[in-house]
Amino acid sequence: MNKSLPLAVVALGAVTVAGGVPATAAAATKTTKYTGAKETYKYGSLSVSIEVANKKIKEISTSYTPNDPRSAQIDSEALPQLYTEAMKLQGWDVHTISSASFTSAAFRKSLYSALGHADLLKK
Repeated sequence: MNKSLPLAVVALGAVTVAGGVPATAAAATKTTKYTGAKETYKYGSLSVSIEVANKKIKEISTSYTPNDPRSAQIDSEALPQLYTEAMKLQGWDVHTISSASFTSAAFRKSLYSALGHADLLKK
């Protein structure tokens, strides 16, 4: 069961790109997609992808494969929170979601990897 949650879909069904920019305005800016390493954790595996324009994260999505339905439910609740915080920080050092500590750690690692590919790690 492979799942993928783009930020635009998770953000309460809004038809906007992260940061509140209307999708039509965002189309004028060239974005590049970077994918982080696939991280395997106790309850599944995930990989974070980011879309970057002007050295800013514009969208975050995750491809994940949970081990069971309960893990899928936990991930589907935790990932939107992790997306939101990562967008605000424009970085990888997000807080651990208490009910999803393994998912949070895997998300951080994969996001860190994606930011490295995009040359966006803060020095």
